[in-house]
Amino acid sequence: MYGLNFEHPKQQAFIQRLMVDEKFQGKGYGRFGMEKMLELFRADERIKEVGISYEPENEGARKLYASLGFVETGEILENEVVAELDLRQK
Repeated sequence: MYGLNFEHPKQQAFIQRLMVDEKFQGKGYGRFGMEKMLELFRADERIKEVGISYEPENEGARKLYASLGFVETGEILENEVVAELDLRQK
């Protein structure tokens, strides 16, 4: 689940949720879903940066998103850690 806001000065896409049933976690489905979503975002030149948030104790999410290039901003949004990915690195 994600939202787009092309007028936002920083994050034109924000991933609100990526959910994988606990029986299927650790099998690569989350990575596959994220890679496909990022593929869509990269194809749209209006999207410069993608944001995501996750619960601070969710170490699996933190590792997955960091491995895809997301960097934590230090911001907390509704009790969740915020991370960003710059799609158009200079």
